[in-house]
Amino acid sequence: MAAGKVGVPVLHLSNIPILPLMPVTPEILELYELSSPREKYVTYVQNSVDIQEGDVLVVDSLQFLVKAVGPWLDPRPYLEIVIELVVGT
Repeated sequence: MAAGKVGVPVLHLSNIPILPLMPVTPEILELYELSSPREKYVTYVQNSVDIQEGDVLVVDSLQFLVKAVGPWLDPRPYLEIVIELVVGT
């Protein structure tokens, strides 16, 4: 970012297997303190990938902004990823 401008996203990871997108539950919204009126989705991925809040996730040629990332409360090492559709994609 330079002079307050956001740069073009750069490919960091590709072909990451994720679970199908699901609607976010009220519990997940509360956990991550998300209150935006935009429709959000949640997916899960193995914990070994480097995904952070602010990243762009592309699913079926649609761009989603990563709004929150945290460990999934499951015995397996997965990340819970909350995303919202980038308008205009």
